Amino acid sequence: MHVIIVAIKIIDKTQLDEDNLNKVVREVKVMKMLRHPHIIRLYQVMETERNMFLVTEYASRGEIFDHLKANGRMSEREARRIFKQICAAVHFCHSLTVVHRDLKAENLLLDENNNVKIAGKSKSVPVIDVSSDGCIQISKVTLVIQLFVNPCNLG
Repeated sequence: MHVIIVAIKIIDKTQLDEDNLNKVVREVKVMKMLRHPHIIRLYQVMETERNMFLVTEYASRGEIFDHLKANGRMSEREARRIFKQICAAVHFCHSLTVVHRDLKAENLLLDENNNVKIAGKSKSVPVIDVSSDGCIQISKVTLVIQLFVNPCNLG
C-alpha cells in the first residue's frame, strides 16, 4: 500500500467577506490548472456549508525561508539548482498566462528531496493578454517583463 501525506487547508467561509471568498475561488481555479513538479499540487476540494477543505501536496521540509535561517547560505551549486526549479515553475505558470504576484521565500517550500514547491497562489491571476512585445496586461495595468536569464542556459 502506498501512503501519500497531504496538507489540508481549512477555510471557514463564514469568516470571509464576498471579496475574500471570491479570492479563494480564484485560487482554487488557478491551482486546478497548475500541474508541475515544482508547484504545490491541489489534489481535491471538499466543501460544506461552513468550510472549504483544500487537499494539497505536502512539502515536508517547509519554507525555504526557514531553511535559510537555520542553515545560512546555500552553496552556489545548490542555489543554482533551486533557481532553475523556480524558473521552470514560473515559466510554466506564464505559459498558461498565470502570474503568481507573491513570490517570496515564505512561498517557496521544500519537499523531502529539497526540491522547490511554489505555494501561496492566492494572489495569482490569469492574465488577460500577452502581447507580442512581451507586455502582459492585467486589467488596466501593463507589466513589462524582460527575460534576463534563460533557465535552459543555467549550468
